[in-house]
Amino acid sequence: MVMSSAIINVPVDMDVLYDAERDSRDSGVTLVERLQNVIAEWAQAREDADDLAALQDAMAHDDGTRYSADDVDRMLDGMEA
Repeated sequence: MVMSSAIINVPVDMDVLYDAERDSRDSGVTLVERLQNVIAEWAQAREDADDLAALQDAMAHDDGTRYSADDVDRMLDGMEA
């Protein structure tokens, strides 16, 4: 996964920052790693929401076509390169 970067200038309460770093290290990661994990979880949640929207759209336009396991296997074989 490629992470984007941004510079954000905000005032920081150093006591809160220190507590957050200490809490992060107590759980075995740095504060930066913890924030990266949170951002990755947000990105995954967004991707999941997009996938759900696509699924709901597909279900709304379902034409009733059903495929057997053999049909799916043949389609997947055709995708391998």
